[in-house]
Amino acid sequence: MIFGQGFFGLVILALWVYCIFDVISTEQSRIQNLPKFIWLLIVVVIPPIGPIAWLLLGRPRGASFKVGSGEVRPSRQQSPPEPTVTERPPPDPDYQRRREEAIRKHHEEREAELKAREAELKRLEDELRRREQGLEDTDK
Repeated sequence: MIFGQGFFGLVILALWVYCIFDVISTEQSRIQNLPKFIWLLIVVVIPPIGPIAWLLLGRPRGASFKVGSGEVRPSRQQSPPEPTVTERPPPDPDYQRRREEAIRKHHEEREAELKAREAELKRLEDELRRREQGLEDTDK
């Protein structure tokens, strides 16, 4: 019976020490649910429950069990991360020409639209002037 209690005590002590070092060495940004300092207090002050709470609720998801390791173990459900491409594709030699052509075409369309609006405005002004003159002629 003494061996069982002594062994259980050693397991709790080992878990407690492991969790203290794990909390200290884990980056603040990766810790879940509570700030790092609060997790450290919980683990130190409540030895049987604090370390278990840290392992279940505070550790980063998928973190390896090496103390201080920033590595994240890939989950079985996740696919491996896609390789990132850091190189840009070579520049298109016709890009500048096509860009300038598109800008010129846009300006031409805007200019044509403005001319059409100006013509419509001039027509409406002439029509209004004729109406006013017609009313003035009928008043005389």
